[in-house]
Amino acid sequence: MSNRLRAAVAATAGLTLLSPLLLGAPAHAAPRKVASTVTISGYELVNDSVVFKGTVKSKKAFCKKRRVVTLRQVDDGVNAGTARTTTRGAWKVRFAQDRVNPGTFRATVKAKKVRVKGRTYLCKADTVTYEA
Repeated sequence: MSNRLRAAVAATAGLTLLSPLLLGAPAHAAPRKVASTVTISGYELVNDSVVFKGTVKSKKAFCKKRRVVTLRQVDDGVNAGTARTTTRGAWKVRFAQDRVNPGTFRATVKAKKVRVKGRTYLCKADTVTYEA
């Protein structure tokens, strides 16, 4: 084998081994992002309590269930409560009527990472406001 041929084979083998490092191949794939929408469907007065209800909607079922929703009264900066969604995405927050004043409320659903069938998904966060 000639020296030129040996050099060409060695260079090709070296580039083949180094190509993942040169191309910057990721150590793991980035999570697939899935949109989520939080809604407030309304509220009702039950005895001396106020109950806010809503849903978390998404195209993927795993992005609806077991999500944490936080409800805040924006005007006074008071945390009204938190809830975890059902398998269908429904949530409700109950608080004492005298603890939180009427006004503008904000419901926020936190982002959540989920692993399904070997893939990682990121269920995105969302926020909605409601006048009460």
